[in-house]
Amino acid sequence: MQSRQDFGHFEVDMMQSSKKRGCKEILNRYVRRFIPKERKIETVSSKELDQINYWINALPMTTRKWQSPRKVFQQFVVFD
Repeated sequence: MQSRQDFGHFEVDMMQSSKKRGCKEILNRYVRRFIPKERKIETVSSKELDQINYWINALPMTTRKWQSPRKVFQQFVVFD
């Protein structure tokens, strides 16, 4: 099975695209845990968004070899 397809003047990595789409769907599911579809986004406070962001960034993920995004970020950033 080929993982790449040629569409004229640009090439699309099919495996990478489906993996990215899956990750986005999972993140959307996490957000929907806190903000149901029926709720208007305008009613979500900054504090609630910060709490959701904190929760998601502390969650270990398979795409990060079971490390949290926060931990991966801290490995690459130098804090003075």
